[in-house]
Amino acid sequence: MNQDGIYCDPDCPICNSSHRETAEKIWRDGDPYDKARADKVVSHLSGFGEKYSREVVLNHCASHLGAGTMELRKLEYIRKLCDMASVRLTTLDRLEFVMSAVSERLLAAGAISATSGMSEFEAEALRSKLTNQLARTSSSLFSLHAQLEREMEEEGQIIKINRDVMKRAFDKAISESKNERERELINSLLGEMGGSQL
Repeated sequence: MNQDGIYCDPDCPICNSSHRETAEKIWRDGDPYDKARADKVVSHLSGFGEKYSREVVLNHCASHLGAGTMELRKLEYIRKLCDMASVRLTTLDRLEFVMSAVSERLLAAGAISATSGMSEFEAEALRSKLTNQLARTSSSLFSLHAQLEREMEEEGQIIKINRDVMKRAFDKAISESKNERERELINSLLGEMGGSQL
């Protein structure tokens, strides 16, 4: 990817063309069912002395157009995985991470659209299939999350306290503390419990 977050294949002439942006605009603005859409891009680039075959244009648009978003997502996943490796996460935290990834995939599946190699009917069939699979996975993960949370509560590993009640209790304890040492102990306890989240 270049510094603007745009995917750029070093071997693709259109990725490296100074007229890439306008060529991609012609492709995006065109009718996905128009077989001449690629020819319009070829003609546009020919006007600047850049001669490419229809196949080169089709390959670029299918493989590289919008690929920057996917590359950024991959980088974000890698960053999250590195964070996970450096921090000791609970099973519940890991489950929430996976649930987040599935939710993101659901959104991406909904964005599948017709291309030169895929009709709108095929795109809709693929969207439906992926959405159905991901929705089933998501449902299983939500059930697993609820079950795990219940088990942790029963074992005393999780204690649920209303946030506002907890905050009022600490505020009251701090305001009624008789000396600096008591305030330090309360603040220390609050810090140990992740008080910044209260």
